[in-house]
Amino acid sequence: MDLSPGTLEGLRVFPTPVGDLGVAISLDAFRPEVISHLEAQGCTVLLQPDANGSPWTSLEGIYPAGQVPRDQPLAWLESSWQVTAHSEQIRYAVNPMVVGNLLDLSFDGQSAVTGPAAEGPEPRSYAMTTARPGFLALLPWVEEGDNPDELRAVGQQLKAGSGHPRENAYLTGVLHADLRLPASVVAAPAPSEHERALAAYLGGTARFTRPSAGQYAAGWWPLALFGALLWGLKLFAQRRK
Repeated sequence: MDLSPGTLEGLRVFPTPVGDLGVAISLDAFRPEVISHLEAQGCTVLLQPDANGSPWTSLEGIYPAGQVPRDQPLAWLESSWQVTAHSEQIRYAVNPMVVGNLLDLSFDGQSAVTGPAAEGPEPRSYAMTTARPGFLALLPWVEEGDNPDELRAVGQQLKAGSGHPRENAYLTGVLHADLRLPASVVAAPAPSEHERALAAYLGGTARFTRPSAGQYAAGWWPLALFGALLWGLKLFAQRRK
């Protein structure tokens, strides 16, 4: 798919009327080196867009070797909420989370805006975790209660393919919070090579060349091989039945 991993140095902070913004997508917001890199550039508002691909009240799917997996909401406290609870530079974090089923995929979570405890003193938190200050806005989950087994069961009922009457009955909503933004001290970063190329294309001063037949074949053969593998597995499963 012509994708390649980004580099830590590629993360930049952008001055805007709503804060000096840094982006750490999903699991990147859990990584200290990513947060430190954004802090060093003057980030005051962290954006953590997320599509968490599993039931919210299930166990975390990614964790250090040798560690016992925790309830996912408990692990999630180590991202946006932890950043604004401990960072002296990043004052606020905005964590919108996609919810809903797409084919056989399930996305679930609780969108939140976090900040200093003094600005969000009301104790509240994600499902299955202890209430605490620091949440300026938090979307409730579909079910409230103190019984973790019942909440785990609801998570399984919501997911794709459950066949339960509550399948795909996620809670959606809009969050807002008033933020006390410090004065911006960040200069606009220089455009990257990719941004310059896109600007030239949109401005009409450059155009993309049409790939040759050989380049088309080189780009599509991994997808064709993957499709053939899935087809073979399907036939194998049918014969086993």
